[in-house]
Amino acid sequence: MTKLKTALLISLMMLLTGCSNATTNKVNNLEKEKEIKLEKSGYNACVKKVEESKKAEELCIINKLKGAGYADGVNCIEKYDTEPICAETNRYNAQVNADNECAAQFNIPSALNMADCYKLIQE
Repeated sequence: MTKLKTALLISLMMLLTGCSNATTNKVNNLEKEKEIKLEKSGYNACVKKVEESKKAEELCIINKLKGAGYADGVNCIEKYDTEPICAETNRYNAQVNADNECAAQFNIPSALNMADCYKLIQE
């Protein structure tokens, strides 16, 4: 009786392991197919350009703040209530000015955005 139970248990484990491997293979194949679709559609390239533009805008803000004499690395619009330096009117205004000037430079209507990238995979 014990040998039979052991054999059944081993058979069950082998069956479950086989199902698990098949499921894993299906998931891996779906992930590969998805990545190929994203690449072929241009989605990945689009996202990369959007991210590069966002980084360039952030660098623009940092440089404008440095030009105004602030190299503290604090975003006073986001941290107005939590950072003491942001309570200074001149510092806060420098942040607003830098954000506005860089936004005007990077957030133009013809610029790519994530919505444009999503459209590529829906077509």
